[in-house]
Amino acid sequence: MKHKNRVFTLVLLAMITMTILASCGTATGIYIGKEGRYYRGQDGKNHIGFLQTDEGVRYFAENGVMFEDGTILIDGHLYGFSDGLMLLGWQDIGTATYYFDSSGQAVTGIQKIDGKSYLFDEDTCVLIGEIEEESPVPGGEDPVDEPSDEPSDGPGVEPSPSEEPDAEPSGDPGDNGVRTAAIGALTGNDRLDAEVKKLIDELCDPDKDDEYNLGELFDWMVEELNYKYLTVDLSKGYYDELVYELAEYVILHRRGSCEHQAALMAVFAMRLGHESIVVPGEFLSDDRTEWVEHAWVIANVNGSYYHFDPLFGRNHTGGRPRTFFMKKDVDIEDVHRWDRDAYPVCE
Repeated sequence: MKHKNRVFTLVLLAMITMTILASCGTATGIYIGKEGRYYRGQDGKNHIGFLQTDEGVRYFAENGVMFEDGTILIDGHLYGFSDGLMLLGWQDIGTATYYFDSSGQAVTGIQKIDGKSYLFDEDTCVLIGEIEEESPVPGGEDPVDEPSDEPSDGPGVEPSPSEEPDAEPSGDPGDNGVRTAAIGALTGNDRLDAEVKKLIDELCDPDKDDEYNLGELFDWMVEELNYKYLTVDLSKGYYDELVYELAEYVILHRRGSCEHQAALMAVFAMRLGHESIVVPGEFLSDDRTEWVEHAWVIANVNGSYYHFDPLFGRNHTGGRPRTFFMKKDVDIEDVHRWDRDAYPVCE
């Protein structure tokens, strides 16, 4: 009898153990595996593809591993994820800005979002910039003056031979014949050159002096740009292509590190016709306890060199950004230091 009870007990324990193992083996939900996080379905198999969960939409690759962070190309469309959840709307990923529609796909081309038009790269989906729309002409087309065969109602007016012709305006004409202060060298980066020219035409006056026009661009940077720490490879120094790349990023995204903002200040000065150099150096922290890596600009204005530091002026002067606009060495040396032998003297 005891033998039969012992056998029955062993069989019962075996059945309970198998039930527990089966239950563990078919439990649904996210679990951590060898390569990352997986999702086991009701059938006991790892899920592949998109999956709607209580937290949001997730994506599991062909090997079953959940995609965690960054962007991924799926069936020809770019998607963004953070901590395994699909992103929607405006998103900054790395150094790029994207807009993901309601399906999670990154948009491309010209898109109207919240009443404004934006241009996104067709290949990378990265935001290029906002598009300024011109006011539409009623009827859809600009009116065109057609020549008339009918005689004029009034007499023709001939110019008086005694009148002197109007004096030639100062400043250089732009591509459309409009006078512009953008008389300096181009970078060769078409997108950057176009954005710089547009801002110069909006802010600068070809009849004003150099200090006025540089100041308008300096003030725009103080008011419109935000600081965002981004890693920049400076192992080869500030060579031209890098400066133009940094300037392009910050003028399109309206944010960047000190390296980006110094690069744009240098390009602004160059486009106004001034020699300019990005200066790597350091600034003294507000509590005056440590020196922090920094970058700003030295530019030659009418034969003399000056310092320009819009970022430091905005963040460390108590609302007096022009404290570091067009300054000499002696004006900034208390809170800036740099290799003076490598750069022009500003005195």
